[in-house]
Amino acid sequence: MSRPYEGARIDNAANPHHQWGYFHGPIPNNNPDYMPNSQRETVGGKKGRTPVKVAELQDETDIPDNPRVKLSKLNTYVCDVVVDGDDMCGKTFGQQPALRRHIRQKHPGAIDPVDDRSNLDDSESIPGNNALKLWIRSGGWRRAGYVHEPGRGSHKMNKMCDTIEAYAAANPEFAAQYGTKFHRDPVPVMSTPSKRRKSAATYNSDNDKSNKSKSPSPPDGSASKRPRVSSKVPDTDKSKVAAARKSSRVTKPIKKGKTTA
Repeated sequence: MSRPYEGARIDNAANPHHQWGYFHGPIPNNNPDYMPNSQRETVGGKKGRTPVKVAELQDETDIPDNPRVKLSKLNTYVCDVVVDGDDMCGKTFGQQPALRRHIRQKHPGAIDPVDDRSNLDDSESIPGNNALKLWIRSGGWRRAGYVHEPGRGSHKMNKMCDTIEAYAAANPEFAAQYGTKFHRDPVPVMSTPSKRRKSAATYNSDNDKSNKSKSPSPPDGSASKRPRVSSKVPDTDKSKVAAARKSSRVTKPIKKGKTTA
């Protein structure tokens, strides 16, 4: 029976490796305050033009005081650079160039920036995978502290944890020695209380009296009738109306004619 997570090759896996460097964290930052000139200033920049970075003009003297460490091409795809005490960064990436660009920009004093574009061969991948298996099996990945919680991590770490958990479920002796859970514990999401929906306004006769322009509908849901405007003229104005009508009348002259006996 195959034992991919047991044996001397796993037990004795080295990290960092003497040739390939770090496969996983914690990766020390020996120059936490270092910032290259390319990130400090630009020269020749004018409005509307792309400035020329100092990195294109600098010499080899722009290096940190302490030596930087090497990051293997086989790694977790998680930024394992220590940033706060024992806690690592935790930013997770899907591609190797994105991870290294992040480290160059955010932790320039940690990793040797030499860009090795050679293909990953067995001499590096085998010890690297063994080191990752040991880190997962020992609980190092599950209990590691991160400033930015990586959750299940990259696709590589997620797949390796799935595989070792399946292996533990099928091998009681392995499970008894190393456990059955190797994924990081999920971080509880702190949900903010949702705003209560405003309940529909209830009918109140007092409110209707104080604010007639915004009176709510009666509780029975029937539409309120508009008040009828009376055409009756108040008594106080009757005399004025009568006088106005009298002044507007035109009296016609009476024609004189013969009268009959």
